[in-house]
Amino acid sequence: MKGWSIVEKIGKGSFGTVYKARQNQEEQNAQNETVTRERFSAIKVVEIPQDEDMLKSLWQEYDNEESVRTYISDLKEDYLREIKMMISLKGKPSIVRIEEYEVEPIGEYGWRISIRMEYLEDFWQYTQQHPVDEQEAIRVGMDICEALSCCEEKNIIHRDVKPGNLFHSSEGGYKLGDFGVARMEDALTGGYSVKGTFPYMAPEVFSAEHYDSTVDIYSLGIVLYRLMNRNRLPFENIYKPTFTYREKEEALRRRMRGETFQKPVDAGAEFAAVIMRACAFAPENRYQNAREE
Repeated sequence: MKGWSIVEKIGKGSFGTVYKARQNQEEQNAQNETVTRERFSAIKVVEIPQDEDMLKSLWQEYDNEESVRTYISDLKEDYLREIKMMISLKGKPSIVRIEEYEVEPIGEYGWRISIRMEYLEDFWQYTQQHPVDEQEAIRVGMDICEALSCCEEKNIIHRDVKPGNLFHSSEGGYKLGDFGVARMEDALTGGYSVKGTFPYMAPEVFSAEHYDSTVDIYSLGIVLYRLMNRNRLPFENIYKPTFTYREKEEALRRRMRGETFQKPVDAGAEFAAVIMRACAFAPENRYQNAREE
């Protein structure tokens, strides 16, 4: 993006890479001297199609150029709608702020979309340096509930509330980012593999049943559960230092079947009750909106 230089890569997902970017800005100080101030942003770069394998799969699926071009163009427009949706939430203190975006053609069929956002600290990275006690976990919950309430006002379901989409602000609060990822990911990868963040997914999403905004409340409940359960999800033994893949899969299956799990061990009775209601198996037993008490 014009005026911004890449400092380093700070993250890579299944269809996008995030970079830390810097801009040097000249301004006048109190003594009327010209000084240079550094500004930082995060720039996410998404390419559609994401690679040659996806393009090859599209040709195998549609076998004509017009259909391939239309499919890729539709993906681009869907992703731009997601960006514009997030821009509509600009100014909300608990939602990651998008500053600008650019779209440019690449290759014969593709598109590159660059989104510049405010630069924030990764949630897990922050919590590794600053262990989260109950009061801080409550703050996480309140800030993200505020973000979800803003979404509800615009009939937006985030669909991918998880630690990887939470960020810590230098002002001390927490923010929710990466809107629409769960909905877009299958399309951007051609839909040829199972995608989604299963450990935080509501059972009705996992089972491909009808769902509403309470799936975001469920996912937030699981995030808070893990924070208050010594970094362990439901049915994972807090006294066991390591887990096998099969053990984690079995813990997930038990939760998706609706088995009752224990309260988070480090949460007080009142906060534990809030967490357990948020991640109730049946949607009607959860909080029905992010402001419900």
